[in-house]
Amino acid sequence: MTRRRRRRAAWSCYRGVAGRYLYTNGEIGVNPDGAQCVNVLNTYWASLGIPSRFGNAGDWVGRPTRYLRWLPSTPGVRVVAGDAACISASGAYPNGHVALVLDGSETPLVVMGQNSPTGTPCQLAGMNPYEIAGYLRPV
Repeated sequence: MTRRRRRRAAWSCYRGVAGRYLYTNGEIGVNPDGAQCVNVLNTYWASLGIPSRFGNAGDWVGRPTRYLRWLPSTPGVRVVAGDAACISASGAYPNGHVALVLDGSETPLVVMGQNSPTGTPCQLAGMNPYEIAGYLRPV
């Protein structure tokens, strides 16, 4: 999948859901925990034909799939639109956190997230690279 296609798809996803709550979790169905951050990525991936992931965002760290490559957050990694920025479970994020990268050339990264801070709808946000454990990138 080309970077250009991922970028268009990521921004299209943002325009389609900005300011709204995503309760459905891709093909999994309605998330029993409500509007969670993982719903954003599962919705985006569904638009690309990529199966949904189960579990909390922290469970995704370091776990690639057949459709998603894992890129650890190390100096020199090039972050691109369409990547999933993954934060490990920690005090600030007991279940981890994920957000859809819309622009990886900025610091902080420009992302679309939900439920950070708790209860917020889909919105643009900034994410500091030092918080990020790594990225899941569509193959």
